[in-house]
Amino acid sequence: MENEVKRGLAEPAEARAFLRVSSTTLWRAQQVGALVPVRLGRHLRYRWSDLERIASEGLPSLAGVKRGGKQ
Repeated sequence: MENEVKRGLAEPAEARAFLRVSSTTLWRAQQVGALVPVRLGRHLRYRWSDLERIASEGLPSLAGVKRGGKQ
């Protein structure tokens, strides 16, 4: 079960749990372009393939990313 390949889209709560990060870190990853969400109406979803890539490669440095955009 642990080697199971996930397909499709993950909800934000699933993405946070899978990556073991906070909502703020997930938001910052979006701001630097490391994670691009899919918008379904007013809802955001994340591709499992992107989440698995980030889990294996790690997130880029998110230092200095503050509300209001990149710095």
